[in-house]
Amino acid sequence: MTAFTQPLLVHRRHWVVLLAVWGLGVAWSLQVQLQDLRAHNESVLGESARKLLHLLVLTHSWNASAGPMQALVAEQEQGVQFRLINQQPGEAGNPPDAWEREALQALEAGRSEYMGTLQEPARGAVHRYMAPLRVAAPCLQCHAGQGYRVGELRGGIYISQSYAPLERADAPSRQHAYALHGALFLLVALCGAWLLEQLRRRRTEAMQARTELQATQDHLLQTERMASLGRMVAGFSHEINTPIGVAVGALSNSEGTIAQMEALLVGDEISEDTLRTALASLREADQLASANLQRAARLVQAFKRTAIDQTADETRVFDLAQLNRDILAALHNPFKRTSIALNLDCPEHLRVNGRPGLIEQVLTNLLLNSLTHGFEDGRRAGSIHIQWRTAPGRLCLSFSDDGQGMTEEARRQVFEPFFTTRRDQGGSGLGLYICHTIIHARLHGSIVCQSAPGQGTRFTLEFPAEIRAP
Repeated sequence: MTAFTQPLLVHRRHWVVLLAVWGLGVAWSLQVQLQDLRAHNESVLGESARKLLHLLVLTHSWNASAGPMQALVAEQEQGVQFRLINQQPGEAGNPPDAWEREALQALEAGRSEYMGTLQEPARGAVHRYMAPLRVAAPCLQCHAGQGYRVGELRGGIYISQSYAPLERADAPSRQHAYALHGALFLLVALCGAWLLEQLRRRRTEAMQARTELQATQDHLLQTERMASLGRMVAGFSHEINTPIGVAVGALSNSEGTIAQMEALLVGDEISEDTLRTALASLREADQLASANLQRAARLVQAFKRTAIDQTADETRVFDLAQLNRDILAALHNPFKRTSIALNLDCPEHLRVNGRPGLIEQVLTNLLLNSLTHGFEDGRRAGSIHIQWRTAPGRLCLSFSDDGQGMTEEARRQVFEPFFTTRRDQGGSGLGLYICHTIIHARLHGSIVCQSAPGQGTRFTLEFPAEIRAP
């Protein structure tokens, strides 16, 4: 929907704009039709004037009655008037008016005729026509002594016809034009208003559905985040038990060594070799406890970063390689008892200003999807490759596995909500749908799936990102 059409559908008051535009269009069409009627009438009057002129020229009696270029004025009852206009008005006392002088100038310049419609006080609208009056051979019988030459322009034959009869004749056509355009204006205005109202309602319903869909997507994302966080907590608790258990065992062994040393000190004699052995055992236990406690601290730090990113969904500057290592550490538990190799190819010290929680969610879902579907819950051996690359203002991820792949039908539906090939085993069909939603709706990027049976699966992702200098 464009920025122009959206206000027309949202606010009814903007419909007046369309109504005004439509009214102007209808008025223009009516004006054109009325002008066509008038042009037709003028054409009819012009043709009528030509016929009358032809009649006058051929009528010998009229030519005889004109005498030696005397002013002739004849008017019929139908509003037709004839005049002879001299080019030199002083000869016959019939001076031309302004329009007639303009017509004579045009005839003298070479025009074959001159016509127009004027308003006269007594007769109303009048169609005027003038044709050139040139000297013919018979004219010299009376005017040879005046120096006339054959073909010379001596004036014009003026014919005027009242417009009133034609206006009365085309009155029904004008009324029909007014009625037709008025009806057309009302019909389109009413139909347009009804259609706009239907579009407005459909848009309102679509916006409500979109809001509900967005709320549902947000709920699904939040639910999946909590589920992912729960899996991460379970894996973290299992992972952290090992280093803490080792550290506790080392400290317990240290307590026994200390008690042994205290017993040696109470005795009368102290063996140097025995003391050195006890100190070495104590030092070894301390190093073992320290190393495992540091490992536990790193796990806690990684868990903290991942948990905060997944729950906060805030924009911050983060190290992309470190983010990927944290994700792999959080998912170490489900992968550690499998024969699946995880290969990460990401530029070091690549700092990005973005929303790491969304990237974690997408990558976590892709990893678990490969584990579950590509490698049959880890029963199948293989490898997963995670490759990050940068383009101007964008991040590109190629996520591929060499698992069992999928059929073409499954590939086409892989991003649809609730589509899963393991419904009977508890699959929800939301993992890849959530990835698609995050990439398209949240990160404004694209995600494409390529797969074939027995040839693994590849997901290619691309989305805008603000790359920061290291």
